Amino acid sequence: MKLIRPLPGIIDFNMLLSSICKIKPHPPFSTVISLYRHLLLLGLRPDHYSLTILANCYCRLGSVHFGLSLLAFTFKLGYQPDVVTFNTLINGFIHSHQLDKSVRLLDKVVNLGFQPDMVTYGSMFKGLCRSGDNAGALKLLENMESYGHYMSDVVIYDTIIDSLCKDQLLPQALHLFKEMKVNGISPNVFTCTTLI
Repeated sequence: MKLIRPLPGIIDFNMLLSSICKIKPHPPFSTVISLYRHLLLLGLRPDHYSLTILANCYCRLGSVHFGLSLLAFTFKLGYQPDVVTFNTLINGFIHSHQLDKSVRLLDKVVNLGFQPDMVTYGSMFKGLCRSGDNAGALKLLENMESYGHYMSDVVIYDTIIDSLCKDQLLPQALHLFKEMKVNGISPNVFTCTTLI
């Protein structure tokens, strides 16, 4: 691509970087990082999407701190990160077993006025429950609803109820099941099977 004249624009490079990230079964994230460096050497200015793709690569390689530095660089360039950028970093912390940092980042995101989406919350609940932090998951559920952010859905309740049952906390699971119905969320087959 760098031999093409005139040089392709940043959108073309973003499409290339994004496509490389989707190679199965093992995306070559280091190749994306190398191509990004070439992009800079060619004088192309990265945009918000380039930086989010690169942050995702660093997070998937276990270098979340580089992803965070890209967040600072995003602000420095005058771009406004979006929920996808924050989801990338939150997932990076979760996958590198740094749940405390993912919780702190979520708090910062909310305090900055960004509204997390269901992907954000789904990742957080999954991470908290997988690590056995049921109390943290229940607190997040309470905070989520008090923030006025997305009403939780059956998948979120299923995740927490399943985790509570696996930890033999049936009274709390049944309480959450009742709360779920009070909030107008209909249980599904998975919910009922989990409680049996």
